[in-house]
Amino acid sequence: MRLNRIFYGWVIAAVFFITAFAGWGTTQGTFGVFVNPLGEHMGWSRTAVSAAFSINIAVGFLFGAFWGWLADRWTMHGVLAVTGALLGTGVFLGSFANDLWYFYLFYGFVAGTGLGGIAGPLSALIGRWFQNRPGMGLALGLGTAGIHAGVAVLPILSEYVTSQQDWRSAFRILSFIIWGA
Repeated sequence: MRLNRIFYGWVIAAVFFITAFAGWGTTQGTFGVFVNPLGEHMGWSRTAVSAAFSINIAVGFLFGAFWGWLADRWTMHGVLAVTGALLGTGVFLGSFANDLWYFYLFYGFVAGTGLGGIAGPLSALIGRWFQNRPGMGLALGLGTAGIHAGVAVLPILSEYVTSQQDWRSAFRILSFIIWGA
């Protein structure tokens, strides 16, 4: 029983890594790749395009506490399913934007709402599984390393897809990566 419990804690750390890779890598890592293509294709200024990123970050910050609170009262699986669905849907629907308000709504608000529910609840879950056991720091470190891995890898993928197809295709691929995670 004890071995299974410890093993499952490492599974949670791996899930944290994958989820952080997809969520944070998609929103935080790749946005710079899309500023020029969005501006050129849509005729938006760099400032207007960058405002979507600011909205995403601000909304993620505001909803982070809510998702943590809900994870304590509902289920962690439920919170992760809802936030992953929101994040992927926001990025996917953002790929259909023709107006700036639409892009702000979906990439900024909907995806940002989902992003806020990744790191906090998963960190708390790791804390529960490793409570009074060695390895919690390592498990948290491995989980949050997914953020940095995603920020390092996904911009390369996004740049490649954007250069071969367009920014809309790259957004759609990123949304499928999020949903898969």
